Parts: sequence; C-alpha cells; structure tokens
Amino acid sequence: MLVYTPEGRVAVQIVVLPRPIVPAVPEGPGSVNEWDAGQARKVIETYDAYFGTYESDEVNHTVIHHVQGELRPNLDGSAFHRRYQIEGDRLTLRSTDPREMWQVVWKRVR
Repeated sequence: MLVYTPEGRVAVQIVVLPRPIVPAVPEGPGSVNEWDAGQARKVIETYDAYFGTYESDEVNHTVIHHVQGELRPNLDGSAFHRRYQIEGDRLTLRSTDPREMWQVVWKRVR
C-alpha cells in the first residue's frame, strides 16, 4: 500500500509473499519474544513500512520520500529518491541509482 496525501505526506507498506509461518501471538505484541531469532528475521525480511513527507519533480519524473519513521530504525531520517512513471492507474517507482535494478508497480484503487 502506498498513500500520498495532497498535504505532502507519504505512507508505504510492502509485503513479500508468502509470509513466514510463526507462532500466534495471543497476548498481543509484547509476546513476540516467543519467536526464535530466525522467525523474527523472516518476519522483518518480508515486510517493510515507513512514513514521512514527499516532494515531487514533475519535469524530471522524480519523487523523494523523506522518512520520519521506518520499521528499521536505522533508516529514520533517510531520503529515498525514486524515478516515477504513470500510465493510467499504474505508478512505477524505480531507484534513481543506476546500479539498482529494481522497480515496484503500484495499481491505483478507486
């Protein structure tokens, strides 16, 4: 899920499927210590989320996500630079770093 607001806020959640199978946490988030280190690592490796502000450059088709909070605290304060392309209801984001060869295609939900 990717959300851009007119006020300049952004929120992102990315899930890699399939998610790992881990023991249920019936007592709430404080009980995740029931997971072993490998299970916890797989949970973190298959999910990412962050929020912050954004600025876009419509001439160069770039957007910068200024991260205020991230699942991985070491990325708080980061600036994620992305190239974007919009085709109909699809938004494609790519890194601006030519050494990174990934892309994410988002489909608008109406």
